[in-house]
Order: sequence, then structure tokens, then C-alpha cells
Amino acid sequence: GVFQSTDDGVTWKGINSGLISSNTYCLLIDDSSVYCGSNNGIFKSTDEGNSWVKINKEYDSIYGIRSIVKSGDKMFVGCYYQGVFKSLNNGKSWSKMNTGITDTTVTCLIQNKGKMYLGTWEGTIYFSEDDGNSWEKINMVQSHFPTYNRNITLAIKDSLIIAGTLYGLYTTTNGGEFWELTTKDDIQYINTLSLAIDGVDIYIGTANGIYKTSDNGDIWTPLNSGMEGIEVTRILIHNPYIFAGTKNNGVYLSIDKGVNWKTVNAGLYTSNINDIAISDSIIYVATDGAGVYTANLSELIISDIKEDINLSDEVKLFPNPACDKITIILSEDKIFSSISIVNSIGIQVKKFENAEIFGTNSIYISTNDLPVG
Repeated sequence: GVFQSTDDGVTWKGINSGLISSNTYCLLIDDSSVYCGSNNGIFKSTDEGNSWVKINKEYDSIYGIRSIVKSGDKMFVGCYYQGVFKSLNNGKSWSKMNTGITDTTVTCLIQNKGKMYLGTWEGTIYFSEDDGNSWEKINMVQSHFPTYNRNITLAIKDSLIIAGTLYGLYTTTNGGEFWELTTKDDIQYINTLSLAIDGVDIYIGTANGIYKTSDNGDIWTPLNSGMEGIEVTRILIHNPYIFAGTKNNGVYLSIDKGVNWKTVNAGLYTSNINDIAISDSIIYVATDGAGVYTANLSELIISDIKEDINLSDEVKLFPNPACDKITIILSEDKIFSSISIVNSIGIQVKKFENAEIFGTNSIYISTNDLPVG
């Protein structure tokens, strides 16, 4: 089923109305709607997961959904053993789009600048230049892509396409005509399970945690403090935070760009995470065997931060470290709607609303009123 938390992953709560599948594999956020691909079809929620509707009711042959791509009213879904389906009317009707595809074990779909790519469990990559009407398999030998493979995962940014394979990470900048093995040294042929691109940074999730490169693979840095030996199935970057979905270990959170990690699993019914998505202040995770969980970010780590503001002259806090009390001094010519205090992992432990701030420029807090950490 679907689970929700109102304190951003500290505790999770189940929301299962209308979701008849417990095996969920992918999520897509589109404006105020959330789409979920599952073993039993495609589900849609317009109320942050409180209720779900199956949008392919009359097309039960569409199942095993592993990937969803949407642009306007047009949708594509990649299905394990079913190939690709396309809808031109927001999922009301569907057509199979497998011309040229001989391996229908689709694991991922991506789209960029009118061109689509799909990866399969059997280790092949196809591309389409005519909106999915026909597909062409990349030439493995000529393009230097590994012939024997499994469970392709893809990510794209501008002209850069990265492919996670059973034997390392491959990249291309010419649409797949030539691929280069980007992982090197100790992780050259590492099984790459998940990917994320953030500016010049490439993150890969492996069977042994997360690695990062900022120079196209010349140097790889392990980011595994707190998650050594963990199999990472999904990476989501929501700057400055990184979430990692794992196999058998739930959800991990880093508030320092991957230097340190901490689990945020209280209330999760399962520890197998297949996908992660964020919409405004809500985080969603698709799980193996327990549906979709949701959590409210605004109360956990991201308190409506719209921009970086230097408050050094407007807010002063001392002593640091604190002993028996904390003093907060506010500039008299500034107006604050609220002030929040967070602990070392970014969880809000105290919040002052406007009424508590108005009329004074000093707030005194006893450390006895705050939880340890």
C-alpha cells in the first residue's frame, strides 16, 4: 500500500486507498499529479497520495511498469516483458509501440530533445527518433558498449547520456554512436544500479554504496560513510540534500552532499526501495511489496527555504556550544514570520511563530526544552 509521513521521513504512515498493487517500481511527478507504475498497471493521485485511480482500467495487458515518461497529454510507459506503450490523451487509451524492439524486458525510458532511449534487463539499448513509432538497437560492437549485460539504467542531461550496467558506467555525448567506460581503477567494472546527474557531478549507486565523479570519471570518490556495503537502487538529489533508496535497508539521507548518511526509516513497512520522487514539500518512495510511502519534507529538513540568505547581522545565537540556555537576538528592523531550530541531521526540534517573535528582539531557550542532538 501507500504510506505517508507528516514529519519528513521520521515516521511514515500508510495511504492505500485505490492502490491495489503492493509491488511498485517507478514514480512520476507532473504538476499536482503523481503517477505510479506497478505490477498491476498505472495509478494516478491528485491529492498527494491520499487516493489513487488506475488509469489503464480497460488495458489490463499493460502491467509490470518500470518507467514512465510524460509530456503534456502524451505518456510513454516501459513494461517488463511488454515493451513500450504510448498514450496521447493522458492515459485514456493506449497503443503498443514495439516496432524494432526484440527485447521487451524494458527497465527504463528517457527522453531528450525529441529522441527517446530505452534500456532493458537483458542489457540492450534502443533509441527512437520518431516519437516511439519505431526503435533501433544500438550497435554494441561498433559503439564499444558491453555485449553481455544486465539491467540497464539510463540518465541524461543535455548531450550527456550515462548508462549503468552490470560492468560499470558508460557515457556517450553523440547520441550513443560511441560509448566510453567511465568507471576506473577499483570500480572499473562495478555493477551500477542507479544514477544521478547534478551539474558536473555524476553519482552512481552500486552494490557497495555511492560513488561520485566531478571530472567525467578521472577520479571517483566513495560517499559511503554510514552506508558501507549497502546496495543503492535509487539516488535523488534535492539540493543540498541527497536521498538514497536501497535494497534491504530502506531510505538514507545526507545533508552534506553525501559525506555522511543516516537512515530515515521509522514506520516503513519494507526496506526495499525502487524509486524516489519529490513534489514541493512531499517525498514519495516506491517499494517492493508495500506500495508507495510519502513523507512531508517541510517539517523534517527543508523548511520552505527559497534562497540563500546571510542572517549573520540579523540573527545572533549564543553561546555555541550551548550550556544551560540559548539566547537568540533579532535585529529590530527586520520582520520574521517564523524561526526554526534544527538538529545535527536537519530535523526541526523547535519553531517560533510570528506571535512569539513580535514585540521582542530577544528569545531565551532552556536546553532542557530541546531533545539531545
